Amino acid sequence: MELSAGRVSLGEVNIRRGIFQGDSLSPLLFVLSLIPLTVVLRKTKAGYDLGGESGVINHLLFMDDLKLYGKNERQIDTLVQTVRIMSGDMRMEFGISKCVVLTIKRETVTSCDGIVLPDNKRIRSLGEGGDGCKYLGVLDTDDIRLKKNP
Repeated sequence: MELSAGRVSLGEVNIRRGIFQGDSLSPLLFVLSLIPLTVVLRKTKAGYDLGGESGVINHLLFMDDLKLYGKNERQIDTLVQTVRIMSGDMRMEFGISKCVVLTIKRETVTSCDGIVLPDNKRIRSLGEGGDGCKYLGVLDTDDIRLKKNP
């Protein structure tokens, strides 16, 4: 691959896989590489309706931390499969041990069986087989306090 700045060729670069850690350009390149994923997720019909003009939300993404939102388990499964396919296309891998599913129905945390991927790996339900998971360094647990809107 040829590296250039504007119209000036800087030379050939042999990129095999991944982004280098430790330099200032890598985080930017990593975030840019995830733009296609967020675009595809936004185009899906799945998501949680915030009501009014707020629109629909189906994911939050910060660097390599991703949360998916759907109004039912089928939508979550669709979003997970979309991320799985896009990750494969980008040669990125799920950190299955860091993935969990949380199902809330009518402001109550309910149990679910997790999500089984085509390779028979399973994304566990929150609270099963561990203490929870972290998103942006904050521990999510199954004792989430739900608050009713006025």
